Amino acid sequence: MQSLIVYNVYIFIVPYFAVIAIEKQNFQKDIFKWKDHSNEADALFYAPVPSDLVSYLRSHRGDMVPEMQKVLAKAPEEGNWEEMFGEQAEEMFSAFCVSRYVNTVAAAGKQE
Repeated sequence: MQSLIVYNVYIFIVPYFAVIAIEKQNFQKDIFKWKDHSNEADALFYAPVPSDLVSYLRSHRGDMVPEMQKVLAKAPEEGNWEEMFGEQAEEMFSAFCVSRYVNTVAAAGKQE
């Protein structure tokens, strides 16, 4: 099971302004086990893993659970998601895509 943080977004529109409320919830969910198999997702999956993610993972390896440390120890210096993460590739790809989306939404909210 993966720990998942869910954000419920509520938008209230009243005359002259809008209020956006964000409610954060934590719960267990097996959401990252399968990746999207659209053409766009497959193209990203078989492209090289973003270098900023690879750098982050390598520099924080000691902070990770032993299973992830083992995966990274076997991983090449660069490659696509399957080459880098083996059996965990789809889960890593899905988690990365969801987290990047959430970060993008959060950054946009901070600018408002």
